[in-house]
Amino acid sequence: MDIMAEKFDLAAALKADEDGSTLRSLKDSLAALQARLRRTMDKGLPQKDFDVANNLHRACIISQDLLEQFWSQPRK
Repeated sequence: MDIMAEKFDLAAALKADEDGSTLRSLKDSLAALQARLRRTMDKGLPQKDFDVANNLHRACIISQDLLEQFWSQPRK
């Protein structure tokens, strides 16, 4: 699954994901990115770069929550 592919349809992939494997894969990818960002921020960055990394880190957290909510919608 190449989520960065131009023709990748995230909504369709999540709707078709009965067992949650696509959801887990996406959340794992976001968690890995979140961890890399945290390690980079912990090493020290200039304030401007830290602010960008911190915003991306927060976006990963929010994205994980949104993915979970979107995935669970058709299953309610």
